[in-house]
Amino acid sequence: MALSFRLERVLTIRRQALETARLAVIAAQAELIKAQKHVETVKMELKEKHDELIESNYAMAENYLRVIKSLDDKLAQAQRELLQREQDLENKKYELIEAQKKLEALEKLREK
Repeated sequence: MALSFRLERVLTIRRQALETARLAVIAAQAELIKAQKHVETVKMELKEKHDELIESNYAMAENYLRVIKSLDDKLAQAQRELLQREQDLENKKYELIEAQKKLEALEKLREK
């Protein structure tokens, strides 16, 4: 005779919460990778413009400064976004761990 577990519904909800947390971690990791690639792209663009303008012997110094300033601002924004994505990932990982702990506690209770 199979015993019914009174908290089966709670167990199901916790399993769903764990899966949701897992998916959130995966999404945060994807966003982090995207932000890292963006930072690298901006760095490469900055280096290319810098090299290009140096080769022209500063014939267009004003343009050089404007472009470099713009790219520096763009890089700073990309780096801020990268930091935010890293923080988001850490938060999602924490939520995943908490959901997993809650699920495991309930599963242990079920076993007893």
